[in-house]
Amino acid sequence: MQNGNFFHPYRMQQQHNRDKVTGMRSTNARCKWWRIQCQCQTLMLKGDNGKWTHSSNVNREELKNLKNFNVLKNWFTEAEEQRRRSNATIETQNNEKAELQKKNDELHRNNADLKIDIDIARHRISDQNLKLNAYEQKFGSLDST
Repeated sequence: MQNGNFFHPYRMQQQHNRDKVTGMRSTNARCKWWRIQCQCQTLMLKGDNGKWTHSSNVNREELKNLKNFNVLKNWFTEAEEQRRRSNATIETQNNEKAELQKKNDELHRNNADLKIDIDIARHRISDQNLKLNAYEQKFGSLDST
């Protein structure tokens, strides 16, 4: 750990090599070179009219803030789109669930009606059996021969 960050030798080497510009030995020259590089960064901005404009001499902080803003804007746009998609999916699932619940309720009603019909048929059969038994006791067997 170095300054609270994970020590990575290759990255440390990159940082040290970044300052070593060929032909510049003094710190002042390196600082001047770095400042010129920062000032020469160009950025294409999209104006209010929808056309791209060329803006030069953007300092690194503004560029960093603009990149961060664009990243956040993209992230929020993607999050909003994902939220819309998930809400649409949830609504579709809720509609399907409601339709299935209606079908389920209808099947339960039909099942209850069929159970009632079966019970009525059983009672009729048992009544017929009782009548047949009483007839057989009174008149004997009902053999056709």
